[in-house]
Amino acid sequence: MGGGSVFRSIQDMHNADDCPYGCPLCTGIGLLKQMRPEVGEHLAAAAKEFFLAAKAFMETMAEQGSKSTEPPLEKVWFEDEA
Repeated sequence: MGGGSVFRSIQDMHNADDCPYGCPLCTGIGLLKQMRPEVGEHLAAAAKEFFLAAKAFMETMAEQGSKSTEPPLEKVWFEDEA
């Protein structure tokens, strides 16, 4: 499935031309309509890679956190609280 077909299905769900609010979704769809299809496909691939990297980062942090014996937070006392 190419990126262009994903963007067309989003356009079918939410008509950017009729939105009276200028929401971010409509703004993004309006910009996508002005782009060449190759640009949309490239952006979709980049977004996919970004989310895969974020997922790997979060999984790594979760593994490290579960192996740690130290408490995740420490109370810091200020002079007026002690």
